[in-house]
Amino acid sequence: ERWRKIIAFDYGHHHPSAFIFAAVDQQGRLSIVSEYERAGLEPPEHIHFLKKCEIESGIDHLDARCVADWNLSSPIRTKSGDLVKDEYKKLGWRFVPAIKTFRAIMRIKEFFRIDPVLGPMIRIHKRCRRLLNQLFRAAWDEKRPEHVRVFPGKDDLFDAFEFTVMEAPRPRTHVDV
Repeated sequence: ERWRKIIAFDYGHHHPSAFIFAAVDQQGRLSIVSEYERAGLEPPEHIHFLKKCEIESGIDHLDARCVADWNLSSPIRTKSGDLVKDEYKKLGWRFVPAIKTFRAIMRIKEFFRIDPVLGPMIRIHKRCRRLLNQLFRAAWDEKRPEHVRVFPGKDDLFDAFEFTVMEAPRPRTHVDV
């Protein structure tokens, strides 16, 4: 059985950089299996921790669709003088631009439903405590349901989670015939 593997990256220059490691099964169920969030490190320093995430999640970046926010394409430079995206490329990590849209919130709601046959359409591993904390603190704006804020504090893993659900195929809906 082939699972679609996704690694989503929210780059943080002044804020933490956040990664989500996820897989989608044949029925469209999304499994968040690992997270990583750290501030103040250069790409080579992140790689050490990302390798640990690859091992614990079973998701290798070479077999996964790696998506990153638009900041990775910005002209931010590392201490070595390279662009951040070029530094990651030198380290063997290639990212494509993540889809960031108001539709992400609607897609998140689709994954959080319970299918009558398949059960939960999303599973989040217990080692993803920071992501769970950010999800629990998320508040939807009643006047703009497509808009969400994480209160109080940082939302870097939540952003990477949005990139993940937008990269994942829409969850299937079971219909009895």
